[in-house]
Amino acid sequence: MQLIDTNLHGPFTRTGGRNVRSKILKMMKIHKPGEKIENAELDDLEKKYDFNLPNDYREFMITYNGGRLKPQEFIATYKDGSERPSIVDSFLKVIPKGPCRIESTIINLQILEKRISRDLIPVAETPFGDLICLGVKGKAKEKVYFWNLEENDENSTIEDLGLIANSFQEFIDSLYDPE
Repeated sequence: MQLIDTNLHGPFTRTGGRNVRSKILKMMKIHKPGEKIENAELDDLEKKYDFNLPNDYREFMITYNGGRLKPQEFIATYKDGSERPSIVDSFLKVIPKGPCRIESTIINLQILEKRISRDLIPVAETPFGDLICLGVKGKAKEKVYFWNLEENDENSTIEDLGLIANSFQEFIDSLYDPE
């Protein structure tokens, strides 16, 4: 596991008064970050599926392109309103010039199985197949949700998912190591 190098993927900008890179550099480690991507790859994904990525998530992807972060635990909110600890196994990656894990998951869940709102995209997964989803449209925009494999099906709405953060940055800030 390596501590993120501040020169990993070039210059960055401040987003919403907060800097995604500085937060992660100070508190997190990343293992197996993705291949470097440019804004063009994210622009293509946005055009293909007709959505806009929140700036804090875009910064994260340009800087790290997914991978496994430490700390990785978060509090998941379930359909019944209960909260339990869960683990981010990995953040999904964009693979330049080819099918990517994010796109494959979008296709499987949104188009083929119709199990997830088109207002959301998967951005991370747990070891149990649950998903961390990011709002990219409508009233879900910029919010982060927990999609539980066992609880959510083709009849689930955004209201059935567990809201775990009001922004991607807030979600990153909420990750912790169990002590």
